[in-house]
Amino acid sequence: MHYFDEFYSRLSWDRPEDVQVAAIEEASGITNLWLFIQPMILPNPKAVWENCAKILALRSDDDLKPYLPHIFEWLRDLNWPGAVIIHNRLLDMDEQLRTTQLARSAKQAQAENDNEWLFNLRYLQDKIRM
Repeated sequence: MHYFDEFYSRLSWDRPEDVQVAAIEEASGITNLWLFIQPMILPNPKAVWENCAKILALRSDDDLKPYLPHIFEWLRDLNWPGAVIIHNRLLDMDEQLRTTQLARSAKQAQAENDNEWLFNLRYLQDKIRM
């Protein structure tokens, strides 16, 4: 089995909690964060999204900055596994960094006529103001 196939299998929500926690800890040494942005692994991609969100949430703003457009896309549906974790991490992000990407994502959501994503982005913005 390929390393990442095995690694993702340990991140799956159906694995024992100690196995998942160990995989999350192991991920701290992985610098390619693309591997954790809603990976489309088979047979069930969403089975790892919650733990991938936990991995991303542990990273610094500087680590996340190059991936922000894709991280914000996680908010397209707050029912997706890990979406609330990502939402909460974005609340803790540097204001300027977050505000810039929030505006870009809102513009994209409007262009795509994605009302749910736009609503979720406004929800994030409202939480920031509180």
